[in-house]
Formats: sequence, structure tokens, C-alpha cells
Amino acid sequence: MSPFNKKRISATQSKVTSRRMRNSHIGTHNRVVPSSRRMNASSVGFSNSRKQRRATRGVVQNLRPSTTTGESAAAYNRRVNTREFSQQIQSRRRIQTLAFLLALVAVVLVVGVVVGVNAFFGLMGSKMALTDDSAREVLVAQEDGKPFYLLVTADLDSSDGANDSVDLLSLVRIDPETRLGTFVGIPSNTYVSLSDGMGHKIVEARQVGGTKELVNTVSDLTGVGISHLVTADADGIRKLTEQMGGVTLNLSEEVDDPNAGGTYIASGQQTLDGDQLLTFLRASNYTDGVKSQMANQGLTIALFMQNLSKDTFLALASRLDRCAGTFQTDWSGSGLYSALSELHGFSVDNIYTTNIPGYRDSVSSDASYVVSTASLATLMEQVDAGERPLLDGQVDVSGVDPSQVKVEVRNGSGIDGGASTIATLLEAAGYQIADTGNADSYVYGETLVVYKDDKMKAAAESVVGTLGTGRAIAANGFYSFSADVLVILGGDWKPQS
Repeated sequence: MSPFNKKRISATQSKVTSRRMRNSHIGTHNRVVPSSRRMNASSVGFSNSRKQRRATRGVVQNLRPSTTTGESAAAYNRRVNTREFSQQIQSRRRIQTLAFLLALVAVVLVVGVVVGVNAFFGLMGSKMALTDDSAREVLVAQEDGKPFYLLVTADLDSSDGANDSVDLLSLVRIDPETRLGTFVGIPSNTYVSLSDGMGHKIVEARQVGGTKELVNTVSDLTGVGISHLVTADADGIRKLTEQMGGVTLNLSEEVDDPNAGGTYIASGQQTLDGDQLLTFLRASNYTDGVKSQMANQGLTIALFMQNLSKDTFLALASRLDRCAGTFQTDWSGSGLYSALSELHGFSVDNIYTTNIPGYRDSVSSDASYVVSTASLATLMEQVDAGERPLLDGQVDVSGVDPSQVKVEVRNGSGIDGGASTIATLLEAAGYQIADTGNADSYVYGETLVVYKDDKMKAAAESVVGTLGTGRAIAANGFYSFSADVLVILGGDWKPQS
């Protein structure tokens, strides 16, 4: 008689029991027993001998796992059937569900923020988009983290209508790593040859071939590739100045140029509004003429850059959004944001300003500015290397320590108290005043700063820069003085009121 019938277990019940037994196998007990072998029940621990014997006959109805706590099957049964155990399981499930929902919400929020940010920068970029997009064809790609060139142009809308004589053109080399900016001014009446094969002033390039022609012309003239372009007009400069709360400058000379507008601006520290700033940018009747005008324009661009790059994250994005309509650029909204973020901390104290070397051709009817080609090539080598650019004959005065320079001052202008005034100015700048007095005669029409030998040439040039007037010359045995430098005040000096 079959053992199944003896125990009143049918074949069907045996199959069901075996299936349940297989399904209940977990952990190390879950292994397949070949059909040709009997299950080795002796290798499995049971709570009593009756269950052990039944397992030997293949009638295992349930199998409990061995617990990591080492508890018995009875203790295990009591634990898993308690209310606390059920509550723990439910609590874990609730935590898992909550974690899933939070993760889902986070994903939705991130997607929403990304979409919103892209939309924000997209709208900003549309406000700044170039009206003439042809320049993109000739702009060169910027290498990440490497120095690049930016061309800044502006129509300053001169008061006399002669826009080509006052427009702003500045080639800017920016080094993101050192945050050094070098501003090379290009007089708007610079004489160049354009694609039509004829000679023109450089500001006429747009009329010949659009913005693309202008970018190409500046690139060919200076021998460098231009990566980005920023353009503005007078109205945009007014609005940008307003957004900045005015532009604060320390003017070494008064601004009183009838051709630049009717606004008079005194020397010293001044905060200029939009109209005053436009007059400042147009003015050219300084002691150094074009050189001072180019330096003023470069400094103004640097101040705008400093203001726009001083904020971080949301503040910068908000400021850019407010200023977006004041200028046009090839940069996208996010691209300009990234560029300014990389320049965070940029300062006007870390800039060089210069202009392309040349001269005004007084013989020609239009008085064009003629470039000195060889000198320009040398200058651009210095600019491209990130060095302080020096025009022919210029001296680097960056290493001069005024406290180590002794100066004598003589009044050769006949202006009462002139020598004392000059001495006070130089002393405030840190120079040592050795002596003051009058010259032998009041015949000096030009202020002279005299040095004994070449070692003091830089010191003399530094004094010229501090005075904002004068010319440095070597003594060559014609002047007698005991200090390092002699200042002879001439009739070109104007006392400040």
C-alpha cells in the first residue's frame, strides 16, 4: 500500500504540499533537490521529532527561516504576529511611499525651474539680440577660460550731428583667469580701406558692409580675432547709467568741450548722470587730445563691466534683466550671465587703457586719423601677451614709488601762488617736496618736468601724470637742481577753482 494512502494523503495533496514547500524555501534553504534523490531532512532543523520524521517522508508543510537573532521558531512566530511588528511594517511602507512622493515632487520642481530659467534667459537674450546679425559670421569661437577679444561700439549721437567724429570704438582683451582688462581705443575717424576698395573713416564700415564689415575691419587692423560684440546708442547709455545709479569718476581735467555738448563738468570726483556721461565720452579737447578721450572711453566701459559683474546668482540675473534692453550683443542671455559670473570681482583697478598709435592728418580735408602701422603691431604684441601696452616713447611708471622721489617746484608762469599750489598737490600724492620758489623768469608757456638721468625718467613721467599736464625732458646740463625731479610751472597750467 502506498505510504500516501496509509496517511490518507492523495497524490494531488502531495503535489500541492510539495509546491507550497518549494515556494516557502527562502535564504540558504532554497535549493532544488534532484528527483532521483530523497530530501535530506536530517540537514534541516525542526522543532520536534514528529516533524523531522514527516520531512523524511517528504511531507514538509511549512519551513521557517533561521533568524539572525538566533531565536526559536516559536519565538519568531510570536514576534511576527505581534501588533508592534505589523505597525513597524506599515510604518516602513508609509516612509517608503512618502520618500517616493517627495522624490517625485523634487523632480517636478527641478524640471519646472530648468524650464523657467531657460525661458527667463531666452527672453533676456531676445532683448539683447543684435539688430544686424551679420557679425556672427566673422566672430571667432572663445576658448573656455582663455583670454578673448570683445569689440564695443556706440553711437554717441553728437550734439552737432557729426556722429562719425564722436562714435566709440574700443577693442577689449579680457583674461577671465586674471580678470585683467586691456582697452584699446580706436578713433572713429581712423582712416582704413574697406571692402569696396576705397578709403574711408572706420565708422563708415557699417554703411559699406554692415556690422560684419566693421568687425572684419577692426580685426584686420589690429591682427586679432574678435569673439564677441557689444553695441549701444546714446539712449541705451543713458538708461544703463540710470540703472547703475550714475557713474562715479575722478576727473583729472574739467570737461568743457562745446563740440561734445553744452554740459560743463568740473574736475575732481563726480557722479555723472546719462547726459553728463555722454558729454564726457564725446569730449576730446583735453591736453592729450585723442589719448585722453580713448582712455576715458575705456574707463567707462570698465566701470560698466565692474558694475554688472559685482553681483552673483539671482542679483546678477535681475540686474541683467533690467539692463538687457540698453545694449545689443551676440551673447545669449545665459552666455552673458556665465561670462559676467566668471568675471565676478573684476575691478577698474586692474585695467590698462591705450589707443592705436597714429596722428591726425591736418593736410587732408577731413582730418582723418592715420595709423602708425609698425607701432601698432608692436603695441598689439604687448596687448596679446597681457602686458602693459606702451606707445612709442612712453615709459612704464607702474613701479614708481612717489615717497622715494624728491621734487623741486619753480613757478615760471607768473601765476601768484602757483608753485605752492603745485607743491601741495604733489605732496598729497606722496612725493617729497624738497623746495619751492620762482623761476628766473616768467617766460615758460609750457609746464616742464625735468629729470637728471634716465633713471629718473619714469619718476618724471609719473609727476606729469599726477599733474595732468606738462612734458618730461632731460636736463642735459641746462637746468640746475639738487632734487630728483624739477617742476617748472608754465602758462599751460590752469589752477582749479
